Amino acid sequence: VEIIDDNAFEKCNNLVEVSFSKDSKLRIIGKYCFSESTIHNIFIPKKVETIDEDAFYRCTNLEEVKFDEDSELKHLNRYSFAHSSIERISIPNEVLILKERTFTNCKNLREIIFSRESKLKTIEQYVFSNSKISTLELGEEFEEFKEGWCRFANYLNEINIPRTNKNFIINENNFILGKTKSKNKTKKDEEEDEENNNDNSNVYDSIYFAPRNIKEVNIPRFIKTIESYAFSGCNQIKLIQIDETSKLEKLNKESFSHSSI
Repeated sequence: VEIIDDNAFEKCNNLVEVSFSKDSKLRIIGKYCFSESTIHNIFIPKKVETIDEDAFYRCTNLEEVKFDEDSELKHLNRYSFAHSSIERISIPNEVLILKERTFTNCKNLREIIFSRESKLKTIEQYVFSNSKISTLELGEEFEEFKEGWCRFANYLNEINIPRTNKNFIINENNFILGKTKSKNKTKKDEEEDEENNNDNSNVYDSIYFAPRNIKEVNIPRFIKTIESYAFSGCNQIKLIQIDETSKLEKLNKESFSHSSI
């Protein structure tokens, strides 16, 4: 079997487990394939490249998902594990994008693991919304947070990004700062900026994320933009400080929404 097509086991109310042989040739798990079934756990075979939209949607008994160590998975599509009961999951290295709402309303989910060899580049909208994810480790190839990626991720207090990542840094306040890319600058200009700006000014001037348990917010003077949802859901904020010489120009959509200010 190479394909389990759309809706194949949808609403199978006595299904607990699915097993595959070690040499399984399965490549695709289709849309709504196991959605609203009673499956408890699953081991995804090595050759699977795509888990399609809503494949395990509303599998409220699904607690464990494991992948082969040499998994060839590339596509983890939107809503694929939404509304399931998984508590932790390791994402295979070849996955480039976490698609929209992949883990939305996974209310037991606390940990998503990426290895150092992860090729993940993008996290799309609402991937972690209404989950309990508290920590996230991203790789050196990570490039993009889509608007709304951290909305309603109200337990997310720690993100780790290696120093070798050239797109984002973590400052002393544990803010995720994004790198400015000017259309008028050449690659050489940007390299010179990186060398000359030890205080990160003019290079990393956007705040993309703040820990949800932050209590005091001190906006660095070189910050120009606070991105959408950067402080959304920070319900312990007691103080925000912005320097008189601040270069802050723009607060994007819902940057402080659902916070305690």
